[in-house]
Amino acid sequence: MDGNYIKTEIILSTGNKTYISPAIDGDTRKEELQEPSTILIPDEDIKNFKIDLTKDEKEQVKKHVLSFMDLL
Repeated sequence: MDGNYIKTEIILSTGNKTYISPAIDGDTRKEELQEPSTILIPDEDIKNFKIDLTKDEKEQVKKHVLSFMDLL
């Protein structure tokens, strides 16, 4: 808010829907970080930010995101 970091939440949700009943069984794991965790995004002018990632940048982002799965 107003350029100040608030928090980062990492949430992993899984669910299973059965054909026998309408119930959905699932699990949600959540971790809260107290530091920024984004990459390839500038600190300023985030409202007008657009990005076209290269293949290498997409792979870098994928690895970065998957690294957080170890926290969950």
